[in-house]
This record gives sequence, C-alpha cells and structure tokens, in this order.
Amino acid sequence: MSPLKIKVYEDGDTTIWIPVSSRSPEKEARALLPFAGLKGFYKHGFKAAPESSSYFKALASIQRAYLLREKKIFRVKMGIEAQRRDAWRHGQSSSSLLSPTLGWVEIPVNKLMDISQEELAFELESTGEWLVSSKRIQKDPEGPMFRQTFREDRTFQLEFRARALDLWDAKCALSGATCALEAAHIKGVAACKSDLIAEAIDPFNSIILNVALHALLDSGLISFTDEGTLLVSDNVNGHDRAVYGLETPRKVHFHLKALPYLEYHRNHVFMNTLKPGKRNSL
Repeated sequence: MSPLKIKVYEDGDTTIWIPVSSRSPEKEARALLPFAGLKGFYKHGFKAAPESSSYFKALASIQRAYLLREKKIFRVKMGIEAQRRDAWRHGQSSSSLLSPTLGWVEIPVNKLMDISQEELAFELESTGEWLVSSKRIQKDPEGPMFRQTFREDRTFQLEFRARALDLWDAKCALSGATCALEAAHIKGVAACKSDLIAEAIDPFNSIILNVALHALLDSGLISFTDEGTLLVSDNVNGHDRAVYGLETPRKVHFHLKALPYLEYHRNHVFMNTLKPGKRNSL
C-alpha cells in the first residue's frame, strides 16, 4: 500500500493533488486541470445537487469529499440513487461527471498550467499505484549539484530547451506535433556528473517529444538504435502501443554526436526485455 496520502489544498502549498479519472471511450486522459483558468468556474459535487466554484475551491472540495468519503442518497427519476460528492464535470453542464477512478497525482503548484492530462494518466498507469507523487517533484533527484527548491527553475534547463528546440525545429521528433512539447535528455541529468556538466546542456543530448512520449523515454519504455530506429520495450502491450502511436515503425535522424547518449540510454535505461520495473531513471 502506498504511504502517500492526499492533502486538501491550502493557499501557499507548493504541491497539489490532482484527481484523475479513467480514460474516455476514445482513450482520452481526463483529470481536473484548470481548463477554464484559475478564476473560471467549475461544476462539481453531487450530480443531483451540483456546486460551482473557482478552480482551487472546487479542487479542495473534491479532495475533502474524497477523504471523508462523502456520499448521499437522492431520489431521482429512476428511483433511489447513492451519489458521491468527489465528482466534477469535465467541461460544462452537458459534459461527463467524473470521479478519481484512476487515482491521484501530486504535482508542483507552479507546474499546474503546464502539465497535461495525458502526463497525469501516464504517471498512474505506468506505476499501477493509486496515489503517485509526480517525478516533477521528487526531491533532489539529480544530486547535490542541482539541488533546488520547488519554486526554482534550473537555469541550465532553459538554455538546454532553447538549444534543443532550435536543433529539432520546435516539433516532436516522433509525432511531428508542435504543441505540449518538452526537451528530453537522452542521457539524464542525474547521470551527468559534475565534470560532465556540458552534457546537461548539450543539444545533441536532446530530443523534442510530446509530454507522453517524453515520459515513455524517461521510463525506459522506448529508446533508439544508433541509426535512429525506434525501439519499444516488451513492457508496452499492444493496446498501449496503439494509444501512444508506437505500433508502426518509426525512425529519427540523430546527429553523430548523439550516438554516445543513445548508447547510454539503451544500456542503462531502456527495458529491452519484459521486467516488472524500470532499470534506471533519467
């Protein structure tokens, strides 16, 4: 059982727990993110007695209802129905009523406007856990050289991203998408020791991916040959290959200077045989 426990959000918190519902019939990820802005209004609560609040108030109400397991009996057209209060509308009044049926993910508050529903769903699906603390807030994942507070951004990361976007023409190397992009390290920052700091900002140690594919790379579920052919781990089943667009052969054109990084990723991160967990983390 996970030792984590969700917390009701209070002003000033550096992290926040986001509820994630199961995927839609079209396999779309669904989570309570501020799609209408932080000051917009969100429908939540019992289906028969809906409430409307600004984002943080709606989220705190759902968190509190979840912790208290709030339910209530209502008389509806079809008879008597027990409804849960930890629910929200995925849009406006005509949209689906959702609950945290997939789980909860803890993320940094300062990443709330940047993170995607797909990334949150992937964090839960890839771990099999009900409560997950996002990799984005793992404390000191990269050693004392890069120790930061949650509110700080790495200055070298900004330089790395700018160089990577320029090298990869600001589009996902696999899907061609031009939105929700992230600059991924092939050889992770944690592996770039103090005497190899240049590797952490080397654009040839980069690949631009959408957030979901970036998570797959970091988890060792995809990698690349020296020729740029996409490798997919046996841990990714047929259904997930289709969801993430990995069912067809793909090839990426890497610079020769990227080859040492690709070799490192294949040897130390990529799960090339079926395993219960990842070998290493970027």
